[in-house]
Amino acid sequence: MHAVGTTASRLLQGVDFLDFVRRKEASPASGAGDSVASADKRRLYVPGLHPRDFDHDAQRAKDYLTALFSLSTLNDATYTVVTQRNPNTSTRTPSGFNPANDYLDII
Repeated sequence: MHAVGTTASRLLQGVDFLDFVRRKEASPASGAGDSVASADKRRLYVPGLHPRDFDHDAQRAKDYLTALFSLSTLNDATYTVVTQRNPNTSTRTPSGFNPANDYLDII
């Protein structure tokens, strides 16, 4: 439904079946999926089907702020700045070849 409301010309869909593997006797804890489903529903906005509301905007803002201020984001940004002048950093040549420069530090 979300893709219908966009101008996308191609839709790629993938399923990771290992996420759904579980024993038959295992049952999810009561109410465990409710908060996940409601957060997912708050992220979904389909023009003409769902009205855009405060919950949608608040969830999107929370998602952006979480990504912006997470520790892993800070760590990755710091690592990028620190290693940008490393001559042995992982890269590709213009022809797409990986010269494996990053292995020189390991060796």
